[in-house]
Amino acid sequence: MPYLEVEPRQVRFRFANVANARVYTFALPFAPKCQVIATDSGFVHIPYEVPANLTIFPLERFELVCDFSSTEVGTTFEIVDQSYQESMYPYEPRVMQIRVKAAHACQGPELVTIPSTLVEYKDLRSLYEETKGMTRSITLMEMDDMNDCPLHLHLDNQFGHEMNISTIKATLHGTRGKVEKWYFHNPSPDPHPFHWHVVNAQCGPSDDDINTNAMKDTVPIPADPDQNATVVTQVCYVVCTPNEYLVVDSNRAATDFGFTPKQPYVAHCHIMEHEENAMMAWFYLTDTDVEN
Repeated sequence: MPYLEVEPRQVRFRFANVANARVYTFALPFAPKCQVIATDSGFVHIPYEVPANLTIFPLERFELVCDFSSTEVGTTFEIVDQSYQESMYPYEPRVMQIRVKAAHACQGPELVTIPSTLVEYKDLRSLYEETKGMTRSITLMEMDDMNDCPLHLHLDNQFGHEMNISTIKATLHGTRGKVEKWYFHNPSPDPHPFHWHVVNAQCGPSDDDINTNAMKDTVPIPADPDQNATVVTQVCYVVCTPNEYLVVDSNRAATDFGFTPKQPYVAHCHIMEHEENAMMAWFYLTDTDVEN
């Protein structure tokens, strides 16, 4: 098992799930010593306590600051995966060991007090209304073979037409300088970590439960338990502006990316097998509203 030696001081960790499909739920025995300070797209508004079991979908990122200053030298902590899904092969759930070693003879840095507020974001719901952003509906679907293995996965646009993106010819759109509202439907049996290139979002299970504490570029879209395609399982305010514009009192213009985003990006499920099996689309930032 790999290990990391740390001195009895504050340590900043970055957890990034770069697995092709596995969802990790890390049991962190040192979680009470930590605070989450950042996620996919930068600092959170208010730092928060780390859950004892931290679930990370493919491409999600979390940054933690952990204080080991009062931890006895020689203490070890094992990070263990709690097996979010069953494995089809023998699986070692131990991920890494943290070993607290004696401090270096040189004077180390003093403890840093983490501010109660790291960054203040503008209200995305208000920006959506002010910019008259579009409302879009996206459906994530699977078709299985007779052995219940995913045979074909796809995105449906808001008119119910399948997006044939085996060669990524179909598109999703976002209007540059606006905040849009995207409704996600997931009648498939699996959650899908949906990832946008170049833009960010704030999401939640309903319009009343949006997580406004952080900006995300990868958002798990839960499956509807009844596999009902009409049920919205996630609502996202998608921000088609530069990150800096979203900070309160920023002077950055809503359309000033510092480059001209004319070429297409992509938006897709970040489970590799899914994106390679057609759950991917070109993603264009346009100057005017364009339907998907």
